[in-house]
Amino acid sequence: MRNLIAITVLAFFAFSCGEEGIGFNVGKEFPVTIPIDAGDFPSTPFGGNPPAFTQSETYDLNDVNEFSDDLENLEEVLVNKVSYSISGVDSNEEIEVEELSIELSANGTDIGTLQITNRLPNNVLTDLPKGEISSLNKSELARVLKDGGTVNAEVTFDFAELPEGNFEFDFEFYFDVVVKIRDL
Repeated sequence: MRNLIAITVLAFFAFSCGEEGIGFNVGKEFPVTIPIDAGDFPSTPFGGNPPAFTQSETYDLNDVNEFSDDLENLEEVLVNKVSYSISGVDSNEEIEVEELSIELSANGTDIGTLQITNRLPNNVLTDLPKGEISSLNKSELARVLKDGGTVNAEVTFDFAELPEGNFEFDFEFYFDVVVKIRDL
């Protein structure tokens, strides 16, 4: 009886796949780190307000080892969320931020923009835990990634003034993506 059940299950499995093959999902939250170094900021005259500073990184599915081997059989991309965090800020520094914004784009198309200055206590730069970018066009992001496109993640910092000496911290994006693969 046990053999009959096993054969029935195997036959069902083999014939149910048909020409479509077997599909599987691979999910991964992939961080993209943008290291920020005060040495990269444009210089300002003494006592002047420094100009805004923009730093960017790119992201595509080929960057993720868990995805790269199966992209030729890619069927669908789902974007669960995109988050960000700030870490490594020296708590002894009191660096006032006039503006801190994030912009995601691909091929000249805006996917999402978020002003996050209001998450900073008293507009002072500090470590921030993960926060989701809710004003994001997830379907457009998924389409760009599925089509093999590259997403540009750009962060703009506008500091009221820069402290003496050097300071560094990390700004991280987290792309939580599921790819559906059809293995033919």
